[in-house]
Formats: sequence, C-alpha cells, structure tokens
Amino acid sequence: MWGDTVGKATGRHKDKRLSAADVRSLKRGFHADGHGLYLKVEPNDARRWIQRITIGKKRRDIGLGSPPRVSLKEAREKALDNLRIARAGGDPTAKPAAVPTFEVAARACLAELAPTWTGPRQSAIWWRSMEAYIFPALGSRPVDEISAQAVRAVLEPVWTSKPETARKLVRRVQAVFRHALGRGYIREDPSAGVTNTLPRHTDRAAHHAALPYAEVGAAVEKIRATQAWAGTKLAFEFLVLTAARSGEVRGARVSRELPHVGRRGDVAPEGDHRARPRACACKPGRGRVSPGRSPAVET
Repeated sequence: MWGDTVGKATGRHKDKRLSAADVRSLKRGFHADGHGLYLKVEPNDARRWIQRITIGKKRRDIGLGSPPRVSLKEAREKALDNLRIARAGGDPTAKPAAVPTFEVAARACLAELAPTWTGPRQSAIWWRSMEAYIFPALGSRPVDEISAQAVRAVLEPVWTSKPETARKLVRRVQAVFRHALGRGYIREDPSAGVTNTLPRHTDRAAHHAALPYAEVGAAVEKIRATQAWAGTKLAFEFLVLTAARSGEVRGARVSRELPHVGRRGDVAPEGDHRARPRACACKPGRGRVSPGRSPAVET
C-alpha cells in the first residue's frame, strides 16, 4: 500500500508540504503533508485524507474524509487534534460518550460530592439553588455547548443583588464543569475566570455585637427567666459555658455527646466529622448539662 508513495521527502520532517493546488492536481499515490497526514489519490482519481498515527504503541490509519468536502486546512486541524489525543494517551478513534446536559451533569456531580458533606440538608440547599438560578437557562443545554458568555449571563442578575448567593452559585457551577472536564465531556471550563468579568463585590458581612464578659452572667439569668422551653435555655447555657458553635449544640445528643461540666468531650451533631473537643468554662462538679438540672454560671 505504502509502496505507491509519491514525492516522499528525505531529511528533516516538514509540515504543510501540500498546497491547495496539489490537492487538486496530484496523481495516483500517497502524498505526505505532515503530522502523519496523507492525501491518497486512487487510480480512478478519487481522493481522500488518511492519517497514519501511533495509538497505544500500534500503528493505525485513520480516514479523515475526502476533498473538497474536507479541505486541506480542516484535514490538518483534525490530524493535529488526533495527534494531541494520542500523545496524551487517548484514542482519537474511540467513540465519544454521549454529552450530558448541564442538569444531568449537575446531578452526577452532586451524587459524588454529597457523601463528603455533613448531611442531606446541604445537598438539598445545593440543588434548590441550581433549580432556582441556573437550570432555567443552562439546565437543558449540553455541557459542551455552554460558553463563558452564557455562564456570565446567568450569574449577572444576582451578582450585585444577592452577592453571597452569587458566590455560592459560582462555586457550584464550577464544580459541575470540573466534573464534566474530568470525564472528557468538555475540553475547557467555561466558568473559569468568569468572576473577573463581573463587577467587584463591595458587601461586608455584618456581625452581631459581642457581649462584654462582665455581662454574661446577667444575660444568662435573663434567659433563665424567660418562658422559653427548658431545653432551649439549657442549650443556650451550654453554648455559653463551652463556646461551642450553635449548630453543634442544636444537633448534639444529650445521652451520648454532652460531657460532664469541667471535662472535655466531642460536641457535634451526629455524623459531623468536624467535632472538636470543648472545655466547659465553669467550675468542675457544679452539675451536668441535662434536662434535669442547669449548670451554675458565675455572676
């Protein structure tokens, strides 16, 4: 087959040897262009593009179409793409997997991320935000057809009106595109750098004023005097005594996770891998934090 090669070059390999006129006029044989690309001219003057390439240590011949339907420029681009894939260890002849829509990719991404989170509530919030802001515009579109401009357009309406929501959406959209990129559905992430094209956020988080230490005792007494449920008041006192986070206290189980006052123990909602040892701030032996008794607070 390759014995019919015409005009085989010697010495250093050259790219782009053929011209458009050569594609039309060359006679029977295999005519090299570069990157393994050849123009094959049959005895009946039929012409087609062939690329000779090594895939997984095996030499393969790939058909790239026929001129003029596939131009010389297009054949060169295809040959170069195939060469890059093969050099990266891939197979340019492999049938590509069906490209999912953004919503389908998001569902698969969430299924991978959810087990690393603390509970189902975080997954539900993640998904609801995508349903509310992202899916109406991008959900039904294949991930490989979504441009950076499309990503920017969907973020722009909430970027200045709901800055914190917008920042979370950016992280979630980027997670979906990273998922798609890792599975070969896309070759680049259209959400990368999109925040650089949007106005700079100037919002600042507003925190509650801290309570002076000398007033803590009076504040606890005030809470005790309210008509709130006893469990709520005890939880508040425990939070003050241990400096635990409110989420840890709300989710803790009294029978298993709350330590004796003055000792150390892990206080966190069930299944929370972020549990940290907490030391109570009152004197040892003054009581147990439980529905039956309230610990003493120095006033």
